[in-house]
Amino acid sequence: MEIKKYICMIGGFLLLSACSEQESILPPEVPEGMVEIHPSLPGMLTASPTTGSRAGENPSFTPDDQLLEGKDILPLEDGTTMWLLIEGETSDKREYKTLKSYVVKGEGEQQRLYPCTVDEEGKVKDENVAPLYIPYGSYTFKGIAPARAFLDEQGIPITDLTKASPYRLMVKNGEYLISTDERYKQTQAESLKIEEGKGKVQLVQLNPLINQTAQLKFTLYADPTDKYIHSIEMLPAGVDISGLQDPLAQPETKIWNWTPAVTDTLKAYPGNKFEKLLLQGSDTQSITSKNEKELEVRAAVLPTDAVSTSVIVLFNLRVNDVPTQYEMMLNQKILRAAFSYHYKGKVTVTNGIVAIVWQRVSWDADVEIDIED
Repeated sequence: MEIKKYICMIGGFLLLSACSEQESILPPEVPEGMVEIHPSLPGMLTASPTTGSRAGENPSFTPDDQLLEGKDILPLEDGTTMWLLIEGETSDKREYKTLKSYVVKGEGEQQRLYPCTVDEEGKVKDENVAPLYIPYGSYTFKGIAPARAFLDEQGIPITDLTKASPYRLMVKNGEYLISTDERYKQTQAESLKIEEGKGKVQLVQLNPLINQTAQLKFTLYADPTDKYIHSIEMLPAGVDISGLQDPLAQPETKIWNWTPAVTDTLKAYPGNKFEKLLLQGSDTQSITSKNEKELEVRAAVLPTDAVSTSVIVLFNLRVNDVPTQYEMMLNQKILRAAFSYHYKGKVTVTNGIVAIVWQRVSWDADVEIDIED
């Protein structure tokens, strides 16, 4: 009898413990007068330039309202962090603004965003954080990725985000920045009215984001049937890109060059360009070996006016185990924010000399990128 009683006591205690544990992991109750927001993101878009005109003529760019028509939406890399910036007016006519960091999960058509905390570099610190609650009202929703620290008036990273006004960032050559962009209808901020009667948890689907820098892509390859080229490798010295725009090209902004409050913040300015970007051969995010005879190089650069001064790209390669340098020049063009530029170089042997023949590129025209490649 005593044993039965003891077993019942233990069973009751375990049941109580189980209930307590279950209660502790239940989601918190949504505060009165607030709504829990679950944002989702379809991905990002990439603009590609139409064929430009010869030097001395006006470049023929597609109008911005048509620029992204028919472009595929590409998923953000799993683990990317993003700021969600919400601005608007509450139902009782009070101005409201808030900011929360998220991490991208999944690679499907609708990527989910999970709340997290981030460090100054935009890397996840903790994913065990409370969801976002906002009062009823009318708002715009903007995304900015990665969720790097914003800067104060002295250029120092801000820890108290309530003091960030405007939200300033310093974007340098080699750094990626993807955000909502009012220049294109497909990437504009999502405007929504958060009302009562639609549930305490509401899903907000953001519009696609777009690059705020220009994207360079170089494919170096040899014909698979070429019996004279056995291997193409990148040396540790990697790729040197010079003649790029200075991040501080605007003299009035000494410590920042981008803000979501201004459309088209990053621009190409005329004048001398002295900035360099070095991609180390070990940088697997920028330099990828597709196979023994193909390399791919990707770089994010600031918008650059290369009409009067050239952007020079130096490739440090090992072809058939022989170290060699190859140089190409990009000129008579303007590298624009949100645009991608793809150049293909075929490595060949002619009269015993290894050379690169650049395809689908001319020195007086922009070339449309292959999204499929």
